[in-house]
Amino acid sequence: HRWSWYGTDPLISTSSAAYFMQGACDPTKEEGCTDENNNIDTGGAITPTPTNKQIFRKAADLNFILKSTYEQFQDVRDVGVYFANAGAGSILQFPHHQSRSNGPYNSIGCEWMSQPNPFDKSRPIASREEIKRCRPEGVEVNFTDYNVLEQDWCRKMALEPFQTHFFGPQHSGLDDGLWYISM
Repeated sequence: HRWSWYGTDPLISTSSAAYFMQGACDPTKEEGCTDENNNIDTGGAITPTPTNKQIFRKAADLNFILKSTYEQFQDVRDVGVYFANAGAGSILQFPHHQSRSNGPYNSIGCEWMSQPNPFDKSRPIASREEIKRCRPEGVEVNFTDYNVLEQDWCRKMALEPFQTHFFGPQHSGLDDGLWYISM
C-alpha cells in the first residue's frame, strides 16, 4: 500500500539507498544546475566539504541495514541516516526515490554546535569552520539546499544523545501531504 505515498508514477528503487547533499539537482530539468552541483568528490557547488566523498563511499555499507529496516516495517515510507558532513549536512535515504521540493524552511542556525560535545566535553560539537557552513538562524532555505543541522530535531538529538527523542508529526517539506516522525 505504501507505493502510493511516493506520488503518481514515482521513480523509485529498492535496490539501494540514495545519497543527497546540498544543491544536488538534475541538470536536464533544473535551470542553473550543473555537473558541479552533483560532484561527490567536492561536496557539490553549494557547500563543498572535505568529508563528502568519504561519507558517500562509506554510506554504501549501510544499504543492507536500511533495506531490512524498511522491509520489516510496512508503515515506514523512508529510512535515513543524517550526516553532519563538516557542517553542510547530507542524507542517506532508503528507498532510492526522487523527492519533490515543497517550499522552503527556516534555519535554526548552527551556533548550538559550539556547545561542548556530549561525548567529549573538552571540545565543541563542531569547529567554527563547520558552523559557518550553516545558514544563520531565521534564514529561509530552499529544500534543495537542505541541511539537517539547521533543524530543531537534529539539535535536540545531538545535545541529548543519551535520551530517546520523538519529533512530529512535522511536514516533510519535500512531498505534499507527507508528515514525518523523527526519532
